[in-house]
Amino acid sequence: MRKPVHLERPGGKGPRQRLWEQMRKLREFTMDDLSFKTNIDGESIRKYIQGLVKAGYLEKPPVERFAPSTYLLVRDNGVEAPRVDRTGRAVNTGLHREQMWRTMRIIRDFTASELATQASTEQVPVSLITARKYLHALALAGYLREITPAHGPAAGRYALTPSRYTGPRPPIVQRTQAVYDPNEGRVVWQEGVNEDDL
Repeated sequence: MRKPVHLERPGGKGPRQRLWEQMRKLREFTMDDLSFKTNIDGESIRKYIQGLVKAGYLEKPPVERFAPSTYLLVRDNGVEAPRVDRTGRAVNTGLHREQMWRTMRIIRDFTASELATQASTEQVPVSLITARKYLHALALAGYLREITPAHGPAAGRYALTPSRYTGPRPPIVQRTQAVYDPNEGRVVWQEGVNEDDL
């Protein structure tokens, strides 16, 4: 079972992001190099490296027998860690959140329906239900202000509070009914917890 994201992401960065940052610094490395620099378990490192090799981000040059495998970073796509599974296929998990967060800054005020439409792409469509749940959680956490309250079936209209834009990474709604902000590296709202307690 996965840990809550705030326990998984020291400093607001997940294991893959921390690994990717080290790969970009080192350019050539072994699994032990990454383990030493990140303190991430070997199995997680192995799976991510396997996916990056298959996706063409890393190459594994031949080595002498019994020597540790060395990897070369051959495709650097920038600061964000590539989202791939162990087979090298792109993973879209969390992209709908990123698209909504980015869209909120652009369109200023919106209903859930408008946000879902504007944030959707062909590869990652955003459903109305997903947009409604995300807006509700962000409003509870203080990121959004309600311009027009929802009445019956009519949707409310929201706007992003400028002072609550904390950075490019979208807040994450956890299963534990909490909102974690990876830009700040902390839980910013939790159901039943007073803000003074956080």
